[in-house]
Amino acid sequence: MGETRGPLANRCLGVLKELLHMLADSWTQLGSEIREFLEGIYRATTAISTMAISSEDKLRIQTANKARVRMLQCVIMALDRNPVEFAAFLPPFLALYSTNALTAPDAAGVYALPAKRRVLLTTFLARALVCPHYEPDMIKFIKMKDGMTDSQQLEEASTALMQWLSPEHCGHLIAAVISKYIALTPEELQEWQADPEGFIRSLDADTGPDADNPRACGVALLLCMLRKGSSHVAEAMLSYVAHLQNQAVSPSTLLLREACYRAVGEGFAHVSQHIDFTTWYASELQGLLEKGPMETQPEQQLLCARALWLIGVCGTDLPHQHWSAAYPLLVHYMSVQDLVLSLTALGAVLAMTAVVLEEASALEQAEEAVLHMQRQIQRVRQLQQQHAQQQQQQQGRDAGREGGGLLREMPWQQERFLQEQEQDLQAGQQQQYGLMQDCQAHMAVVEAQAGAVFHSCFQLLSRVSEVDSMVRVLHLVTVMLEALGPKAQPHFAAITAALPQIWNAATQEGSSGPASRLHSALMAVLTHMVGRLGSLAIQDSHIQAVLYALLQKGLEGSPAEQEVLVEDAVKLLNATLSASISLEPPLQRFLPNLITILQRSKDNAAIFQVLEGYFVAADPGLVTLMLDAQLPQIADSMHRSLDAILTAALRAQNSHEQPPPSGQQSPHHQRGTLGNRPRGHKAAGKQEVGALDMDKLSDASAAASLLTVLLEQNLSERQQALLSPILRTAMHIVAATQPQGAMHLHSVADNLLEALAVTACSAPAMFPALMGNNEETEGRLLDRWVAIASTRHLEEILGLGTMGALQGRVKRHIAAAGLSTLLLSAAFAPMFMVQRLARILAVCLRALAESKAFTAEEAERRTLIANRDINDASQDLTKLRRTSLSVQSAPRSLDLHAVVGAAAQKAVSVVGQEALVEAIGWLDSSFVQALRSVLHDAALVSEGDISEALKALSTKDDGLG
Repeated sequence: MGETRGPLANRCLGVLKELLHMLADSWTQLGSEIREFLEGIYRATTAISTMAISSEDKLRIQTANKARVRMLQCVIMALDRNPVEFAAFLPPFLALYSTNALTAPDAAGVYALPAKRRVLLTTFLARALVCPHYEPDMIKFIKMKDGMTDSQQLEEASTALMQWLSPEHCGHLIAAVISKYIALTPEELQEWQADPEGFIRSLDADTGPDADNPRACGVALLLCMLRKGSSHVAEAMLSYVAHLQNQAVSPSTLLLREACYRAVGEGFAHVSQHIDFTTWYASELQGLLEKGPMETQPEQQLLCARALWLIGVCGTDLPHQHWSAAYPLLVHYMSVQDLVLSLTALGAVLAMTAVVLEEASALEQAEEAVLHMQRQIQRVRQLQQQHAQQQQQQQGRDAGREGGGLLREMPWQQERFLQEQEQDLQAGQQQQYGLMQDCQAHMAVVEAQAGAVFHSCFQLLSRVSEVDSMVRVLHLVTVMLEALGPKAQPHFAAITAALPQIWNAATQEGSSGPASRLHSALMAVLTHMVGRLGSLAIQDSHIQAVLYALLQKGLEGSPAEQEVLVEDAVKLLNATLSASISLEPPLQRFLPNLITILQRSKDNAAIFQVLEGYFVAADPGLVTLMLDAQLPQIADSMHRSLDAILTAALRAQNSHEQPPPSGQQSPHHQRGTLGNRPRGHKAAGKQEVGALDMDKLSDASAAASLLTVLLEQNLSERQQALLSPILRTAMHIVAATQPQGAMHLHSVADNLLEALAVTACSAPAMFPALMGNNEETEGRLLDRWVAIASTRHLEEILGLGTMGALQGRVKRHIAAAGLSTLLLSAAFAPMFMVQRLARILAVCLRALAESKAFTAEEAERRTLIANRDINDASQDLTKLRRTSLSVQSAPRSLDLHAVVGAAAQKAVSVVGQEALVEAIGWLDSSFVQALRSVLHDAALVSEGDISEALKALSTKDDGLG
């Protein structure tokens, strides 16, 4: 190539590559030019391959290499952009690049190729193999969909790929990929001794998700070959492994065996049906590892390291006998002198311990499923008994009205349902038993080896120097703490003694990126330790020193540090609050930092949850101080989070309604936060209605929960005034929530209704002003409130005692308290439309019907709170405090029967008893007698007594007690 033509050609190739990327999928207009261009690339690639260039002419070599790379990039772009049109060129390019990458050069020749060219060659082959357009089924679909009459080129491309991977050829290709791309070189093996941590780091670089180097692309090509070639490719690979195992031991064969073992592990999902890993482990790998510490030859040690890795990748499903032997063997290797073997073993121990966590989670899900099926069967049998008794007493339509959906089924349908459920129950119990056997056996081994694991981990921390290695060790400590739970307590002293050493290492790294990763890993260890060991952990002086230093680093550090660490720091702070018996001064100091982070709109949902933990943990005097100092900023952030959701809710509402007549303002834009919003205002979320931004929804839900906690405090008039704009927005969100809208938006509205109920019971006169005295919006708020409160879970309909049923009763009780108090105070004029009154009272009467069960459940909650053991590691003290505050709130503490009765009397005084009874009867005839009974009882109680009771509730001390 001339000094000018070569560089100019390369620049042109770069431009043409970008043009291929910009072109539409069809080459209709430029088809002939693109085909001519690809033909030219093929000829040029062949010509350059045969061109004689002196090794001393470095400029020409550089130009030729760049040309090869640019042409490869153009070919790959053409394949990606339009595989149908490229089909005609696939067979020649497949043969050309396969020869250049795999068959023509030996291993030394491949290593001599520029890394980028090796990456692109293997990338082309891999993408061609997995391109769906060259699958026979896809070709048939394209012919039918597009009416293609001539599919010869696609079929020839498909045939070329199948022939390339045919049993006659794939064995040589597999051997070439393994020996020329996956196998380590002797030079790389030397790094093992010179820089063991760097050697481990380089192996990680070969397997990372973003790896873009020849070995990683070689592994990717091998996986594509296994996926495309089905069983005969897997058999060819295993045949190559067996061939190497039978050869005489030498450094070169050991390197190839190690590469083969890696290939088996990487492609285990494709070859597992052709290899019995248990037999392989028992016949070779176990013996190899038992002799491993005595080996001095680097290649033998490399094979041991790969065997350790294989157990972590493929051995998680070993039978109990071999699993129980393999785990201690891996733990032993964590303490050997060779650092590569120790770190590799650590990774394998991490993988097998993580399996125990997965088994425990699967067992828990299986137990819940079995329990649910047992409850369903029990309920159906109860319904059958009720049905039989009712049929004996009366016949006809009313015989099964009280029984719900299942009662109306024919007996034979119920029997069929029971048979199916019992079969599922039996299968579920068998699955549960199998999982329990595995989990218990594996957990026993982990518990027995825990001391050795922690000891080896902390020994490794003193031996390694790189942050990545320290993070790897801390990750295993975290997983061990999660798996052991409270059973980690015997190892508490060893862990706490090591924490200062780790903190000192992290401090020496300064504020660099690696230091942040180390701080993050240390935070994860402490989060799991505090979460599992509770107050026992945070009362330890060693842990306190590191804990508060880490929190300070994450919450008070520089903006760059906070950007990386704030999420982990907030998790650690949340776990600490949940385990803290009281709100200690070191924790109080972080509150201003949380407000600063909140004002930057970072991690709002997590910060709101932590603030909730602060307010329920503090004593009343401290709560007052915190509110005086921080409530304006907290209220502003809550308002912004809810206002973003309100904007989305209004768009959803407007999409289901006709626009107002020209010149008339929409009723939703007359008051408060809505008055000055321009028509084109966008929510802060990333997505429009129909695909609401999940981050914004999480922020709003957390803000709603925090709002309820704040309202349950003894607020001053100034503090109430700060929350009024938030309450106004909350009311408009509920009013704008569509029955057929997004379920996530319903969840936000559901959370806000508890806050509105608390406000209704304490200050019902606020509602008209907050709603802007807009009767249409007031009516919509009431309708949405009633609709959400009336929703019943399937568990409630079936009569199952699940958490969903318990929450449903609490939700209806709170709604009944709020609605009846509003009705009693005549807060909204639209309440007194007779049909709306009937729907409101129907919710209240249903809550009264459930009051016996609700009262018993509340008593159980109060007993749980009174008898709580603050030293129990399993106790979430924030959740207990939140429940304690909630059960003492006004909606849950008032005499619902008396308030509903007074509200019903108020309704009768406005619309008349006959009209109200008729409207109630249309909704549900069973409520008619309940309404008359409530009216009769209410006549014995004066409205003044009710008003005094409500006033007392609004001024009572809602402390934790």
